[in-house]
Amino acid sequence: MAVLFDTRAYHRTLTDAGVPSDQADANTRALEAAMQGGVATKQDIADVRQEISLLRKDVELLGRDLKVWTGGVVAAAPGIVIGALKLL
Repeated sequence: MAVLFDTRAYHRTLTDAGVPSDQADANTRALEAAMQGGVATKQDIADVRQEISLLRKDVELLGRDLKVWTGGVVAAAPGIVIGALKLL
């Protein structure tokens, strides 16, 4: 969604207030460039929320996998230590 910006009116407002024309030109161009970045639409926000929801599910699954892996390591560690001690 584009933001409507009347550059001529803005420039005129600045020069009417006593801003030199070259400074008004530079200010107008800078503001116009800054405003061209766009504004997020409701659909943009909905898309980001959907992506965040999917990422949360991925993080939850990774957490579960990490718990299972950690549990396996903890369960196997005593056996490994005992086996190593028997070899000594």
